[in-house]
Order: sequence, then C-alpha cells, then structure tokens
Amino acid sequence: MPRAIKRYLFPVVLMISFMFFFGCAGRSYLIVDYQVPTTSHELEGQIVRLQVEDARQSSSVLSPGAAYQFPEFSGTYSLAWILPSQERILAGEHRLLELFKTVFEKRLAELGVSTVYTSDASVPLLTITLKQFSLDLQSHKWMADLSYDAVLAQTNHPIARENVHGSAERARIIGRKGADTVLSDIFSDVVNRLDFPKLFRNAKLIP
Repeated sequence: MPRAIKRYLFPVVLMISFMFFFGCAGRSYLIVDYQVPTTSHELEGQIVRLQVEDARQSSSVLSPGAAYQFPEFSGTYSLAWILPSQERILAGEHRLLELFKTVFEKRLAELGVSTVYTSDASVPLLTITLKQFSLDLQSHKWMADLSYDAVLAQTNHPIARENVHGSAERARIIGRKGADTVLSDIFSDVVNRLDFPKLFRNAKLIP
C-alpha cells in the first residue's frame, strides 16, 4: 500500500476506533428528554401537595434484553427539558420517583399550579401512583410501557381520578441512543396526556 494512502488511512482508523470505544463504553444512567408543553397558566392560582408512589409489580425497569445493553445502569436518569423552542436544558440526574416528581412539578408549573410540601390537609393532594414503567429490547426494537394513576384528593378523600397508559417503540440503531429516544417519547407523551384541567374540574376545584 502506498505510504501516502497509509498516512491518510491511519487517522481515519484511529477516529473509528475512538468512536467505537466510547460508543460501547458503559453508562450508568438513562437519558430522558421531557418535551415541555407550551405554557398556558390555565390553572393559575391553584395549589396542590404532590406525592409520587410506586405500585409496580417489579422494581426493575430494564428487561433482560435491555439490561444486557446497559450492564452498568445504576437506576438514575439524566433529565433535560426540551422547551417549545427546542432549546435543551439539563435538569440533573434523578432516581425514578424523584424523576416523576420533578417532571410533574414542571408540568403543573406550566399550567400555573404551585406545588407545596406541607401537612395541611386543607391543601388538595395530588398523588401519582406509578403502575408500570419498563424498557424492553426485542426483535431489534426498543419498546417502552408506562402507566400511572393520578388521584386528586381534598381533606385526604379522593375526589377525582384518571388512569393514563401509553407505549412506544423505536428501531434499534447502533449504540443505545434508541433506548433514550423511546424513553423520552413515552415519558413526554404519557405525562403530557394527563388532562389536568379536567381533573381539577371533576374535583370541583375550578368551574
């Protein structure tokens, strides 16, 4: 092989090797990009207490096939806000229930609802109960399922309830980006699908 071609190929091979090494390197977290809806302030002035509970039958998020691709997963999620302008803002790393609490706080804030943490039972209590959250890899597809119950209670008596469920899938591509994409898709879709104005109306907190 001519020396000039060797000089050209060497940096190319080096770059490919570099990309392969870091593309395959272990990662202890999953990425969730939450698509923040347009601010509406539709529930301006409302105040709720917020709690998130875990009622999943299995505490494992990853199926065996998905876990094989993330051998160093530690149960943390790197969260980012995707604003309507498509600007991406990092929002820290969270464990699962803290992730849900942080995202629902953001969702409520965009509607004008203030979230407080108090023992005052006169403040309506919003409970998000996680029923299912899973990531699977089958037949070259990443698949995610998410479901939860949202219950709004006053003086600790449930007065309005809604169940939300959704699923998403993405073709597997080189690396693990498809897993992050499908998680971000399902998270944004199912969280934003909860009809908060309807929940507040059913609870007779707004006309």
